[in-house]
Amino acid sequence: MRPAPFMVYKGSAALRLQLLPAAPKEEGSDFAAEGCIMLEMANAKEGKSRTYDWENKIIFKLSSKDVGDILAFLKKGAKGDVSLIHDPSKVPGADSNLPVKILAVNEHEGKWFWKLTFGEEKRSIPVDMSEMVRVQQLLNMGVVKIYGW
Repeated sequence: MRPAPFMVYKGSAALRLQLLPAAPKEEGSDFAAEGCIMLEMANAKEGKSRTYDWENKIIFKLSSKDVGDILAFLKKGAKGDVSLIHDPSKVPGADSNLPVKILAVNEHEGKWFWKLTFGEEKRSIPVDMSEMVRVQQLLNMGVVKIYGW
């Protein structure tokens, strides 16, 4: 059974974090397959209150390293910003024609702005202190589940 996603809904966009825990080990392997956390962002549908365009969402797969980078940013007071770049041209066997994905989290006056870019497409959502505290707690616990410990 998959854990419930964490959702943030705002007037302009929505953010979803979904834990995909480590998979059971495969036949002939000593280790489980590492899990991840899927981050999805969708813009609000124009003219519709609290309705989101999930068909045109942008997905960003957070590896254990990505989660660690976000947690390190939060641990040092979450001042400034953290950027994660996923460049398909640097992944063996991936389609190098795909655009780069960039996740940036910026702090400004007690709010955090999560920005996700995929080529020309952009999604952005403000996250308040209460939501950020829950994100931090879930990411801390998620690292354990990503490794299947």
